[in-house]
Amino acid sequence: DTPTQANLTTAGLTPANHPLLAATIQHPDNHTTTFTGTLSLRTHPWLADHTVTGTILLPGTAYIDLALHAGHHTNHPHLTELTLQTPLTIP
Repeated sequence: DTPTQANLTTAGLTPANHPLLAATIQHPDNHTTTFTGTLSLRTHPWLADHTVTGTILLPGTAYIDLALHAGHHTNHPHLTELTLQTPLTIP
């Protein structure tokens, strides 16, 4: 199940308001932000539509969307380049 907004806040996380990213946490010591979420066919059944030779992969456009969303929230709204070394498989 997807965490609820109340559960996230109770755990010290901030809801990310994104379909793939559930929450963020600010690290006050080093001024960084961590984005977190869960990808599965149960929570995101549309992922099954991106199958390559029988393996379900996270589409490249999803990486771009994740990067732009994180960049927007960390004051880096532009993506200059993205290189995928290894695809993310979805079990």
